[in-house]
Amino acid sequence: MFKKYSSIIFLILFTIIMFTLTANADSLHLNSGESYSGEVLNEYLEIKTSYAEIRLLEAHLTGVENQSGSFVITAGDKNIFSGKIVGEALVFDAGRDILTIKNEDIKRIFFEKAEKIAADIKTVFKMSNRDSFLGKLMNKTVTIKSSFGSNLEIATDQIKNINFSSGNKAVITLKDGKKIDSEITLKSFVIKPGAGRIFSVDASNLKEISF
Repeated sequence: MFKKYSSIIFLILFTIIMFTLTANADSLHLNSGESYSGEVLNEYLEIKTSYAEIRLLEAHLTGVENQSGSFVITAGDKNIFSGKIVGEALVFDAGRDILTIKNEDIKRIFFEKAEKIAADIKTVFKMSNRDSFLGKLMNKTVTIKSSFGSNLEIATDQIKNINFSSGNKAVITLKDGKKIDSEITLKSFVIKPGAGRIFSVDASNLKEISF
């Protein structure tokens, strides 16, 4: 009788352990119809967007979706990047096998152990291609054309919001409520996304920055 109950208890514990391991596993789905549960081993995924090539740290990723050859990668809380995955092939630990998957063969990935983006990263970047993500603007100042034709520098810690229109035109709202409608002459905005590595873009690639 004791052996019988011991076997039942063992099976219950084994089922719980296996369920826990599966629940904490990444899931990979291929265009061929095959699906795997395990762990993505790449340190990062590199995506070529319309505005830059960005290395996104795998630790922060929540999902990858192949939409007719163009990928949408999500990270953290509502961070979205879209474009083509480039660089190294995906390496996936499927338990018994280590799989090497070509980027174009990926249909979908769900990540189950995504790390949160640091709480002090609060600046929201909205791009002209509709990507949106949290990050830090590394530039200490933004330069604009003054009414006298010369350049005027505005400290970024005094800015509340920048709304970009066409080209380098933008409306800058300062923290004191003052609005400045001018042309931005800053050659490149250097951005450190919370989910990835630093990159730079020009004003024409930006739609809005909210500090």
